[in-house]
Amino acid sequence: YLGSVGHHGISSPMTAGFTTTNQGDETKLYAYNASSGAWNTTPTVSSPGVGFFAPVGSGGFLTSAGTFSVTGTPLTSHTHSLEYSSNVAAGGSGAGWNLIGNPYTCGLNWGSVTKSAGVNGAMYIWDPVSSTYLYYQDGIVNPFAGNTSYGYAGSQLASGVIAPLQAFW
Repeated sequence: YLGSVGHHGISSPMTAGFTTTNQGDETKLYAYNASSGAWNTTPTVSSPGVGFFAPVGSGGFLTSAGTFSVTGTPLTSHTHSLEYSSNVAAGGSGAGWNLIGNPYTCGLNWGSVTKSAGVNGAMYIWDPVSSTYLYYQDGIVNPFAGNTSYGYAGSQLASGVIAPLQAFW
């Protein structure tokens, strides 16, 4: 269920990705290419665990707030392969970002995820209602506090559980 107009971060928990989506137009999904540091408006939607942005509104993945479904064989095991780019978008907060998704049909506890060396322990979720990023990391204070150049700073999430079908940075 996507409850508002705007851009929602989503991911498919199925082995075939978004190839069997009902009610949603998977051709409207877009992804972030971490190796180039650029947006991909025609991504491959058949890979599980990839994070996408799904616009909701006229001409979007959904034309209005509502439900969509993904059918297929659910994932039971997944290993993300993270890419890296030294490219930084104008006004961006740094390099090396990856837009990935919870590849399971249940919540994913970020604190239980094994992170390779060099992978930041924080995760960020776009909130289309407030147009800000919500973040989570045990013990972290707002990394954007006092820095007005990052206009998309949000608040800390109370829990590190990433919802099913949720994309995150």
